[in-house]
Amino acid sequence: MSSMRVWQEFLDELQKGPLPAAKIRPYHPGTFEPLLSNLNDHLRSPLLSILETKVKPECFASGSQLHYILPLGEDGVDFCFSFLVEDGQWYFQHMENIFIRLDQTGVPPVSVFPDLPEEKKAWARDEIRVFEDVCLYRFLSEDKGKAFALNWFRDGEGYCLGARAWVPFLPPVKAFILYVCWEWANLQNNPVTLVCLDDARAVIRARLRYFELYQRSSNIPQMISQADYYELFETIWKDRAAYAGWNLSISYDSDECTLTFVRDSMNA
Repeated sequence: MSSMRVWQEFLDELQKGPLPAAKIRPYHPGTFEPLLSNLNDHLRSPLLSILETKVKPECFASGSQLHYILPLGEDGVDFCFSFLVEDGQWYFQHMENIFIRLDQTGVPPVSVFPDLPEEKKAWARDEIRVFEDVCLYRFLSEDKGKAFALNWFRDGEGYCLGARAWVPFLPPVKAFILYVCWEWANLQNNPVTLVCLDDARAVIRARLRYFELYQRSSNIPQMISQADYYELFETIWKDRAAYAGWNLSISYDSDECTLTFVRDSMNA
């Protein structure tokens, strides 16, 4: 089958209605439902707009696979759509907006490799870390119980020691707050605002990739409930705050969270 025929038939199927489940063969069975949902519920409309604009994707063949790259949506974010071709039939396999053009690596010996924008690298780092944490949390919960699993992630003492050592120029309680802001903003590339900070109260407002990952990931929601996912986050940060001398409450509003730190009057 020609590459453009596969792509056109794919768009024709979407024009008729949601892509049938029989036309999907994901990389892993566990991603079937999220893949089907994301394609039919979120990307079907942007893809159908291609029929009007007649945008042609870049196409790459690799063995029995075909990959198509094209910009989608108002932001023009590049997506890669992957298909399996077997016995004259095509099957949708995967879609991704993070892909590394390592096919453009120079001839060895080589020390420079195709890179990604900082934002996408930050996403990739967080996705790897969160996936590993959720795997560990799930294993410990099943083997030792939920309380044991949550306790495993309490690292407040060590975290606060690190903050104090790296920010020796301020009182420890303030150093902790500013270190959290620095870590989220500069180390993890999250939008963060320090709303206020004094000896008795501090407020941080942030849009953390941690929560976006749960909404956009195909596998994490299959591994942990949203309630447990949020509880894990709150357990970690309340423990860290307590070791720094703060009482922490967290509120959520759409894609932002607000962390309010308050010190007891006798310790302020």
